Amino acid sequence: MLFDGLWRGMGKSDAGRPRKRGILRFFELIGDNLGRFLACNFLCIVGLIPALAGMALGLWRNNFLIVLAAGLLGGAFFGPFYGAMVDGMLHALRDVPGGWWKKYRHAWRRDFRDCLIPGAVLGAILALLASEGFILAFGGTLSGGVYLCTGITLVAATAIFTYFWPQRVFSDLTAVQVFRNSLFMCMAHPLTILKSILLQGLYWALIVVLLPHSTLLMPILGLWFPCLMGLQAVYAQLNADFHMEERLGVAEEDEDGENADEKEEET
Repeated sequence: MLFDGLWRGMGKSDAGRPRKRGILRFFELIGDNLGRFLACNFLCIVGLIPALAGMALGLWRNNFLIVLAAGLLGGAFFGPFYGAMVDGMLHALRDVPGGWWKKYRHAWRRDFRDCLIPGAVLGAILALLASEGFILAFGGTLSGGVYLCTGITLVAATAIFTYFWPQRVFSDLTAVQVFRNSLFMCMAHPLTILKSILLQGLYWALIVVLLPHSTLLMPILGLWFPCLMGLQAVYAQLNADFHMEERLGVAEEDEDGENADEKEEET
């Protein structure tokens, strides 16, 4: 009963309420949307299971090609789940009222194809990290060059994808155009993206340091917590550059009008 009441109460943001700032805004978002965030996180973890299972098989067989293939294919499968979660985060940041499930399904279907390639790239990065972690866990060593390349890859991927995913789910641009925009925005707003990278990096560093105990946090904090921190850090800049709230507000009004017309036709 308590959980049901909590669940129904989440995702009901008040669009007319003045927004708080900084960390107060962060906790305001959590208070308004915790149910949405937990549900999206659960679905993301479910979407990640094929990639994790395939990579575990590849590591057990000591075959990097299997690990990489699992990362690419499993990451592509995971991409639409992550894209739908990012869409939900944007709804929360814009204080869009209403339930989350209908919006989540709509975003999943709408952006399915567009999220396959970025998901595969994320999967490939995860496969690389899993292989390196496996080597270190069993007493192996890695050269300084490997550590350097891995660090550069993680920083660059975090920076670009922080801008890439929101554009992927709210714009009709091609993947190349979105990637180019993301690269330009990283260069144009270095302090903004640096703050986002530091917040996300600190979270994942703590998860790695606290392994294996931190696996217990994945169903609770998992993927939504760093995603929200990273998006909140760049949201104001994204909105200023792309006028997201204005554009998406008009699109949602049109969509609500179409849904209303369909219901009238059915009746």
